[in-house]
Amino acid sequence: MKKLVLLIASGIACVALLVPVSAQRGRGPVRGPAGPLPRLWDGHPDLTGIWTGIGFTGRAPEILAWAQKIIDERAAKQGAEDFEARCLPGGPPRMAPYHTALFATPKEVVILFEGNTHMYRQLFLDGSDHPKNLKPTFYGDSRAHWDGDWLVVDTIGFYEKSWFDFAGTPHTKDMHLVERFHRVDYGNLEEEATIEDPGVFPKAWTQKKNIALDPAFEMTEYVCNENNQDPAHLDALLTTAPSAGKKTLAQSGGVPPPQPRKAPAPPSGPTPRTHDGKVSFEGVWVPATTKLPSDPAYQPWAKALYEQRKANKQKEDPERLCLPGGAVRVNPLPYKILQPRYGADAVGGQHAQLPPFLPRRTQTESRHRAGELDRPGHRPLGQRHAHRRHRRLQRQDVARFHRQAAQRSDASDGALSASRSRPHERRADD
Repeated sequence: MKKLVLLIASGIACVALLVPVSAQRGRGPVRGPAGPLPRLWDGHPDLTGIWTGIGFTGRAPEILAWAQKIIDERAAKQGAEDFEARCLPGGPPRMAPYHTALFATPKEVVILFEGNTHMYRQLFLDGSDHPKNLKPTFYGDSRAHWDGDWLVVDTIGFYEKSWFDFAGTPHTKDMHLVERFHRVDYGNLEEEATIEDPGVFPKAWTQKKNIALDPAFEMTEYVCNENNQDPAHLDALLTTAPSAGKKTLAQSGGVPPPQPRKAPAPPSGPTPRTHDGKVSFEGVWVPATTKLPSDPAYQPWAKALYEQRKANKQKEDPERLCLPGGAVRVNPLPYKILQPRYGADAVGGQHAQLPPFLPRRTQTESRHRAGELDRPGHRPLGQRHAHRRHRRLQRQDVARFHRQAAQRSDASDGALSASRSRPHERRADD
């Protein structure tokens, strides 16, 4: 199954007790469903899927005294200063409270969070380095590379006041995070996270966990700011300030709408296409305008409401309260569209079989039309090597899957024979 991912920059339980993964809202079992490891067209593991929770909740084994004091103070305030409780990002490696989706392409991996602010992370795989003079952000700047079948993500440039765990462990601007992701098979992902920050921790420390794929789950809409009454309650917990000292977002009248960016002159060139010859929409897009050429023909009641909202200068606009504007509305800020250029990916947990390569003539002609080949009939040497590695890994994965399935079948037959020999006993997994 192919899907597009659109980013708007607005800036298994035990056998005796089976609990569906999708019913656990991000806190699933240790093991996911078995199956062969899906891979991208270049042979690397495809991390795409919806997972039960990326990130960690553990505490550092050693911490400096000043940092421990801050943790104790924040605990005394019951976490009232936690950004995530106020619909702001927490920051990695903090575990997302709900499901997390990964969408992988050979040049970039995107992490989409269902909970909190529907934020995202971009893990760039294009060989680029961290930009100089980084502006600190909640999620930092992430650059990734492959180490065998492990995706290694290096992240710096964190906003110094962000909470990367529920306890509110502080960190400095020099915090350095290294994450490693390893998709073991179809339904299981290993994650490691190492934090290095000499101003807070005497030495670097690492956490490890297993994450399960949730094949039956689809990401749902979660709007944190909708009817959010927590800020007023949290302010009342702060003993250092009057309980009514700060206005909530709704009481303050909201924030001004984002100003549109001037669209650049569109670059020239041939229309890019995917592996199967379809048009590729991948890229960062800036709307040339957010205004319709003319007003549509309204029903009388809708026309009256429209004029009323115009006269009110959009003070009732949901976007002023950091709420979604809706799918039809054109956001004045840039859009980013990701689309696999080669082969198919799996989103929503469906198994991504390795994409069969098109016949040589069809494939090369398609890529020649996209302006990626110097002449018809020629495929770069690196592409041919990736193709052969792709096919070899596919055969190995499928063969291993069938061996494991046969072993499970033999074990199941043996258990069934044993249960039939003792009809008065009930099996634990019935």
